[in-house]
Amino acid sequence: MRTDRNWIAPLGRERMLPADPREALLTVAAERNETLAALSRLIGRSAGYLSGYVKRQSPAALPDADRRLLGKYLGIDDSLLA
Repeated sequence: MRTDRNWIAPLGRERMLPADPREALLTVAAERNETLAALSRLIGRSAGYLSGYVKRQSPAALPDADRRLLGKYLGIDDSLLA
């Protein structure tokens, strides 16, 4: 088991995810063949919303409601996106 402080293993997953919420979102989206644009639309935002969150760090943090929807859809604990 990897113990690097920059990686965390969500419950029920064998693969570890980056501790950074932006990197975790990118990793899980890629695993599920989802685009950030599609995930942005899923949460009722413009297509570029999550791209801005990842690349420009705007917003600084995802609102709780967005994290909950993404976590539920992606099958991860929403705290990994906080």
